[in-house]
Amino acid sequence: MTFFGLLLVALLGAIVVIASLRPSAFRIAREIVIAAPPEAVFAQLDDFRRWNAWSPWMKRDPGLAITYEGPESGVGASAAWSSVTSGIGRLAITECVRDERLRVTLDQPTKRAKKMAFDLEPLGGGTHVVWSMNGECDFFAKLFGLFVNLDKRIGGDFEGGLADLRASVERKRQE
Repeated sequence: MTFFGLLLVALLGAIVVIASLRPSAFRIAREIVIAAPPEAVFAQLDDFRRWNAWSPWMKRDPGLAITYEGPESGVGASAAWSSVTSGIGRLAITECVRDERLRVTLDQPTKRAKKMAFDLEPLGGGTHVVWSMNGECDFFAKLFGLFVNLDKRIGGDFEGGLADLRASVERKRQE
């Protein structure tokens, strides 16, 4: 082997070792205060049909075909999507504490399941909302994370979605 060949093998080995040492789980969270009571905010979260008004992913893909199953809201409600751009996937509400907490599982065939959470807390005359996502990282996710900052990438979607959620809820309050 030449010097450059050995250098390439050493570099690839270092990348594999560094990726292997990365955390095996992730958590991304963003928060916002909405000038409305928790019940007004929660009403936009526990019914997937209402996500069209604020969800960054549903707004981004006009070709998204969505089917809803189960009850309209609360535990058991689900939304499955399919599109050329976004692929296929499914959201399902797994825990629902009215006006306080919502837990959602996000399943996509080629990715590990992720857990999303919306936590609401009354704050003055409004509601403090925390939107978070956590999940497990296999080796390829760890490797991908060396080159792409998932917190920044997904966090940006959360920030935009929360801003649109605030605008939607506050607009409905003024109507």
